[in-house]
Amino acid sequence: LFYLQGGPGFPSGRVNGPSGWLARAVQDHRVILLDQRGTGRSAPITGQTLDGLGDQQAADLLINFRADNIVEDCEAFRRALGAKKIRTLGQSYGGFITLSYLSRYPDSLEACFVTGGLAPVGQHIDDVYRATWKRVQERSRRYYEMFPGDRERVRAVVRYLSEHNVQLPSGGILTVDRFLATGIGFGKSGGMEDFHWTLESAFVANGELDYRFLVAIDRDHAWDTNPIYWLMHESIYAEGASQPTKWAAHRTQKEFPALDWKKALANGEDIVFSGEMVFPWMGKTFLELKPMDGVAEKLAAKSDWGPLYDMEKLKNCKVPVLAAAYYEDMYVEWKYSEQVAKLLGPKCKVWLTNEYQHNGLRANGHNILDLLLKMYHGEVAIPS
Repeated sequence: LFYLQGGPGFPSGRVNGPSGWLARAVQDHRVILLDQRGTGRSAPITGQTLDGLGDQQAADLLINFRADNIVEDCEAFRRALGAKKIRTLGQSYGGFITLSYLSRYPDSLEACFVTGGLAPVGQHIDDVYRATWKRVQERSRRYYEMFPGDRERVRAVVRYLSEHNVQLPSGGILTVDRFLATGIGFGKSGGMEDFHWTLESAFVANGELDYRFLVAIDRDHAWDTNPIYWLMHESIYAEGASQPTKWAAHRTQKEFPALDWKKALANGEDIVFSGEMVFPWMGKTFLELKPMDGVAEKLAAKSDWGPLYDMEKLKNCKVPVLAAAYYEDMYVEWKYSEQVAKLLGPKCKVWLTNEYQHNGLRANGHNILDLLLKMYHGEVAIPS
């Protein structure tokens, strides 16, 4: 069972023993925890490893770090292990890689398990982010519904950041936009609660931002140590010569007046957070990303991305695909996942739930993987 990590740009988890989904998986699988290329021990991409490369040279290198080449790496592992067929478990972006795998080497796959990762195949990147921004607005609304007292706390932080230059312990700059990007956690179980507890210690008695608060914000933003996420995130939606990404999340944000924090602050309205998006301003507010700013611009302007998926091979796929999809997923829009499930055909079985958020595999991985395995073996009638 090859585990395909979410991301892009994050290594496979390090474990001290079987727990969660892994405890269930090792009951009947040999589990391979792959560090996808550019992460962990697989030729990691960092500010240090890119140092000395020109912007175009670095961009030319990074285009080889997408799902298509990650699949090639998986195939190399499969052959090295002497396995005729493998199973995969793809969480989030790992599900995107799964669909690329099915597009290229379906005969190498016995079964594919996907959690929160049925990619929006065939959708324009702008439409993907328009759907995501709507989800982000709803999650922000629910946050304030859960913690109504935080409305003024959030406004106080935004007001302070709009009037002061604040340096984070990492050396980066905490702007209003960077603060609001902490909303990425709202799409995870417990994410709203975690942010609420962080926010309660935002200020010290003299009205300055609390150092502990700044450390917590720093901790929640891992892009300094995992720059592929920033550099390559939008490219996971890019296919073909007619679709440069051009900072799609940033562009489409302007289509939603409720996302204008300046207007919301002035009018006494709720301030909406952002989510799993990347922005051009990150190259100016994250210390380790600053030298890569030009690289990011080269990638955002690229208009000749190769294909990630083969629609004909995906159509009525012969490989069983067992998927957990989250009805209110803030990261991977369900309406697009549903279309992909229909494309895959009858061999794709989906368990749709709103019991979990996007991190269901982490929250209750043992039970989720167990259910998907039972679906594969025909032990449960899902779909009914």
